[in-house]
Amino acid sequence: MKVTVCSNGHGTALFSEKAEKEIQQLVKDPNVSDEKKHAAKLLENTINHINQATGDAISDMLVIEAMLAIRGMTVQEWDSIYTDLPNRQLTVKVADRRMIDTADAERCAVTPAGLQDSIDALVKKYTKARAFVRPSGTEDLVRVYAEAETQESADVLAHEISVYDSTGGPEEPVEVKGFNTVSSFSHNRIAPTEEVDTEEFVSFKPASGMEEESGFW
Repeated sequence: MKVTVCSNGHGTALFSEKAEKEIQQLVKDPNVSDEKKHAAKLLENTINHINQATGDAISDMLVIEAMLAIRGMTVQEWDSIYTDLPNRQLTVKVADRRMIDTADAERCAVTPAGLQDSIDALVKKYTKARAFVRPSGTEDLVRVYAEAETQESADVLAHEISVYDSTGGPEEPVEVKGFNTVSSFSHNRIAPTEEVDTEEFVSFKPASGMEEESGFW
């Protein structure tokens, strides 16, 4: 079983064919204890309920409601498990979003060469920092995500990444009011051109028992 979550908040649970067959067998096996059969039935209901192909948000939330009921947890208790670090998302307009290719669930930039190394170097400057970039799936835009111990650090980190120069790493940040920018691609440089409202990042809250990490899931 694998739980996947995208940076924009979508996600789903994936069950292998082997796992599905074993779960179905446990449900029907008369020699299995009631406790194991009940657990298998819960998993079978989950498989039948969720959309493994697309990760439908409504079914995901219904599964979360069921999990909270089973564990006897309130929404407030679930919410207290995880605390967001300050974060910032910027949108960068580019001539061709295919200039950036990613791997590792869009958390690592493969191209252009040197971009990921520059991001890693910038992240090391800040406490509890993390950042990544990913191209939009529909428009010639690149999303820049950053988080850090303080809001100021997250803002500056996102802005430093948004002015990356593919010929020699990040340039000196261009001063932009509030760091809320859309940027345009010019030659080999991504440069902020106009102020817009920043999209707020929505984090995924892990269920009880999952490794607790601050940031992007």
